[in-house]
Amino acid sequence: MREILKQPQFSPVPIANQIIVIYATTHGYADEIDLAEMANWENGLVRFMESSHPDLIKALLTEKELTEKIEKQLKTALESFS
Repeated sequence: MREILKQPQFSPVPIANQIIVIYATTHGYADEIDLAEMANWENGLVRFMESSHPDLIKALLTEKELTEKIEKQLKTALESFS
């Protein structure tokens, strides 16, 4: 968990990306990822979400909470990434 919370200096991670990554790791989507590969996995997940599910990111920013509808979309997206 500590590995995914690291952020580059002077380059904070957008809040929607933080929500997605933290949700994914706390719900088992990163359980099989080696610690040495965690940063690559996180970057890949963020790129995947930005390119394939920009509507989900927009919904997180608009709603400002993880609604049931958004969570369902997030689970579907994470399953297709895994």
